[in-house]
Amino acid sequence: TGTEEGLINYLIGLVGIDPQLFLSSSGQALIVLAGLSIFKVAGTTMIYYYAGLQSVDKQLYEAARMDGANSWEMFWKITFPMLKPIHFYVAITTTIGSFQIFDSAYLLTNGGPNFSTTTIVYYLYNQGFTSLNFSYAAVLSYILALCFTLPFIIMVLGSLKVVERAQMDPMFWLPTDPSFQNYVKIFTRDGGLFIRWFWNSIVITIVPVFT
Repeated sequence: TGTEEGLINYLIGLVGIDPQLFLSSSGQALIVLAGLSIFKVAGTTMIYYYAGLQSVDKQLYEAARMDGANSWEMFWKITFPMLKPIHFYVAITTTIGSFQIFDSAYLLTNGGPNFSTTTIVYYLYNQGFTSLNFSYAAVLSYILALCFTLPFIIMVLGSLKVVERAQMDPMFWLPTDPSFQNYVKIFTRDGGLFIRWFWNSIVITIVPVFT
């Protein structure tokens, strides 16, 4: 982690900037890990937004063009608001994922330097498996579970909204007319193929474990 070698240092050296100890600097190491996290979730997030864009009614854009709206106005008045469910989902899942970061801190910095990259999961790991302070680690795990509970409850309540209300309501409003319509669709839509898709996911997940 203290080496001055690497592609980034080589590139900045071409413009006369001194090599940086990115993972050995308290001010830079956390930025590096944050950038790595962005890189890890960017692809999945793009897929979510791509799927969301397919559900936006193209007639809205045609009507906006007839009213003289430009591309910037259509983005802020049509595209961005219509993607509210995606914004909400990405915000919740990213927040949950941020509390689960362990591998980056463990492999790259060991939580340092000066604990600048120590995450809650890495700290829990050290307390439980390095210091063998199991009772303290258990309390940390309970607190971490509580942090997950609120976003999970919000997601469950959001799933009780019908599609039309999910697009119209503010993202964090509770459902005014809870409906299990989305849960019924899981087993009836596309000829009830959800069970098959679920089974395919299990096979893809489990097979690599035993091979």
